[in-house]
Amino acid sequence: MLSLAAMVFLVLTLAPAASGVQSHGGHLKPSPVGEGQCSYYPWSTGAAAAQVAESGTTCTVAEKVLMGSESARGAAYQADGFTCASTKEGAKSAWASAWGGTYYAYDCVNGSAQVAFNWGVDYTYAGSGATTTTTPRSSDGHLLPSPLGSGQCQAGDKDGSVYAQVAISVVSCTVAESVMIGSTTAKGSPYKSHGFSCTAKTEGPHTAWSGAWGGTYHAYDCVDGSEQVAFNWGTHYTY
Repeated sequence: MLSLAAMVFLVLTLAPAASGVQSHGGHLKPSPVGEGQCSYYPWSTGAAAAQVAESGTTCTVAEKVLMGSESARGAAYQADGFTCASTKEGAKSAWASAWGGTYYAYDCVNGSAQVAFNWGVDYTYAGSGATTTTTPRSSDGHLLPSPLGSGQCQAGDKDGSVYAQVAISVVSCTVAESVMIGSTTAKGSPYKSHGFSCTAKTEGPHTAWSGAWGGTYHAYDCVDGSEQVAFNWGTHYTY
């Protein structure tokens, strides 16, 4: 029979490691490259926040906090009650394979809640083919919904219907969610929401995402200038 000490050791050995790494001082570090706990966020300027880790909070909150890094550009800042400090990083640092030149590792703290991520102006991982956000586009450049199981933002449900396979370009998941809500009343028809114009294509069996849907569903593409949100909407979600 195992001793208590042996049982504790076994539990600790088998327990999964968190994606966010704690430093010796207890502060959260950005996630390892390719293992972000929340979606990376690209700006139209070419800058990006990536390798996002969170502890004691949510990805929705983390997204709001990291937005301040674009104007801070490596400097300290405050957002949504979090105080954010940064460390300048470069070649031979832990996340250098995902960045060109100098970038900044941010640690944002609000009591026990922490958000950590990297910010820089030359995010090379996004264009390397190694990123998981490989959302396809149509021949005319419009964003298509994400492949099954690869949504960039959380699916949602309202009034007996579901929006899923969410894809985004130059916009946040928070904005995308506010836009997608309109599909629950549009029910496959065109609509406008938060400056986005949304059109839909009716889909059915033997289409790209039919493995997640029963019967007819609709592939939406919402556009506001360079910003795009794409997703599927329907009332019989089987995935």
